[in-house]
Amino acid sequence: MCESSLPDGKITVRLFEYDAQIALDEGDITEETLTVTFPNTAVLYLRTYKKTPDKMKYVIATSGGTVQYDVPIMKVQAYSLDDIFEKSLLMLIPFYIFHMRKIFRSMIVTGRNWQDQRRSIRKFWIGWTDWNSRE
Repeated sequence: MCESSLPDGKITVRLFEYDAQIALDEGDITEETLTVTFPNTAVLYLRTYKKTPDKMKYVIATSGGTVQYDVPIMKVQAYSLDDIFEKSLLMLIPFYIFHMRKIFRSMIVTGRNWQDQRRSIRKFWIGWTDWNSRE
């Protein structure tokens, strides 16, 4: 799942609903026993804020006991261009612009720092070309 809004808990509920539905759809019923496996889930935050956690947690309380597990949160801003290409995380490329949002805003207001950003954009295209030409 991909998210860009402030963390408010709603995405945790939506994600649990999706996971539960997948688990039910792929579940198995033998006699009167339902066996479900929840998918390995993660969240990709396009923008992060101070409140954005590093993980979400599901806690499922039943009469037979409690089960809890973490859902990892990936943050686009945590990945540099080098990371994106080195780790083949190419799906992050369209979202990299969010990483530069504050920089662009500052550039527009002050009119400075354009040369540095040209270098970053050039670095992006060189990285893309190098990655794309791998054998």
